[in-house]
Amino acid sequence: MALRDTEAFREWVERDRPSVEARLAVRAFIFELHDEPWATPSVPVQELSNLPEDEMRTAVLDAGGETVWVCYRQFYGSGDVDLIAMMTVKL
Repeated sequence: MALRDTEAFREWVERDRPSVEARLAVRAFIFELHDEPWATPSVPVQELSNLPEDEMRTAVLDAGGETVWVCYRQFYGSGDVDLIAMMTVKL
């Protein structure tokens, strides 16, 4: 599986200016997408998925004291994953 589009990560860093700890935690989550893009804490978004071709998933991460929402699409035929959006959530 390949992580094809990571622009959302760079946009999040520039826009939200997360802490180094949050960036490292999110990078670790993204790295784990290579092996198990369906693993918790991610959940599928049925309304935005196009099964059996692809699936939209979201995850809410506690990342270095910050909460980060991650949205990505997993393509089943190729195994590729594209990051769609990321944002720091104020709870």
